[in-house]
Amino acid sequence: MTDILKSIKDELPPRVVGDAIFEGANIVLYTKDKEFFKEGEQKIKAVVDKIKKRIELRADKDILASESETEKTIRA
Repeated sequence: MTDILKSIKDELPPRVVGDAIFEGANIVLYTKDKEFFKEGEQKIKAVVDKIKKRIELRADKDILASESETEKTIRA
């Protein structure tokens, strides 16, 4: 199983995926790269076509806005 995670990381640009885990039948990738999070959909689709597994890309907590900043934005 970890071979799949390693092959996924090898297919994507270096230092883009911080963590890769299994979540049920899905594979979840966490990234700290904001640009890849916004524009990496095509690269993820290419990997999905190759390995035939569902992959979900999520932003790492380090690049997310804090709870107070998010609440301030929503209230505005």
